[in-house]
Amino acid sequence: MSPSPTLRSSKRRPAKPEERPRRAGRGRPPKPVVEYPEPLWERVEAPVDFAAVFDAEIRRHGDSVWGLHKATTAKGGTIDRTTLGAWRRGTKGPQTPASLQVVDLIESRYRLPQGYLRGRVTHGRAVSGHSLPEVGVSERRRLAWHLPDDFNARTASEQAEILAWVRSSVLSGGTAFHRYHAEVSKHRFAIRFEGVVEGVPLRSGQKLSLRPEFAPPPRLAREMADLLRFKTRTLTEVGFQRSGVWGPETASQKVEHLGLLFGALAVAPDGVSRGFGLPRERLTFALLVSPAVWDWYVQWRETRRGFYTGWEAEMLLLAAALTRSGTGWLRQSPALERDHFRRKHIRH
Repeated sequence: MSPSPTLRSSKRRPAKPEERPRRAGRGRPPKPVVEYPEPLWERVEAPVDFAAVFDAEIRRHGDSVWGLHKATTAKGGTIDRTTLGAWRRGTKGPQTPASLQVVDLIESRYRLPQGYLRGRVTHGRAVSGHSLPEVGVSERRRLAWHLPDDFNARTASEQAEILAWVRSSVLSGGTAFHRYHAEVSKHRFAIRFEGVVEGVPLRSGQKLSLRPEFAPPPRLAREMADLLRFKTRTLTEVGFQRSGVWGPETASQKVEHLGLLFGALAVAPDGVSRGFGLPRERLTFALLVSPAVWDWYVQWRETRRGFYTGWEAEMLLLAAALTRSGTGWLRQSPALERDHFRRKHIRH
């Protein structure tokens, strides 16, 4: 009996390799051709604001602050992820040599012309997110609290007009704010670490001698020294981890702000400054793990001024950094943690 047509039709010669169809999902897919876009603006027509250009380049390349941080640190850059976020928002800008090196790495990553981002960095001293003209330190700090968030993005003529209005309407001698500032400045209370703690630079013309009520107690001075070593040294001590490094200017600013905080906690509640009245020997960084301490301090600041400023936001960011899991200095200081639980004197 002859074989059935079905059996005969199933005896087909095997297909040659080049004739076999490729099964879906097998083999390596072809590598995509990555074409980096040209710079968004020509240099001669580019906006002056570094933050606007930086943000546009991140979005244009489909990148993120997290991915950019990972890429730049892999190339040897020293930068904190939160600092990159602040650059993007315009609340901070690159100022130190290490941060400018990161800017160069970002230019390389995005295949931008050399100096495309660095050329937009404002070289004036930044205070509270604003790069102000070269004026005195005291005036620059007072001006910074009264400028709009988009001050750096405005034209030079608009900036000059804003500065003139703030000087005449806010900081002049006849305003209520100026009278308030002149009065409270007579009653100093801040703890001063300059000349007592190694690594804290003295201001120009400042003397080493401190009045006893302004000098930090020994334990607080030691703790501040430990914090500065942790945040300013090139390498941390064995067993510690950190995110970001403080340059000299940042370290000086943080020390001053913390001195104000501890001074407010120590000053008498029935005096002009109306502080918390904590005995000076109880001042310790262990207090800063308590939300009640920060809640009291922020409200105390608002009560004195009558309004909140970016300064309070910066201090709360510092609190979050000090207590962050994994890299926070307070989290990695068990002796301070034990000290905190022995003290239950801070309450709402």
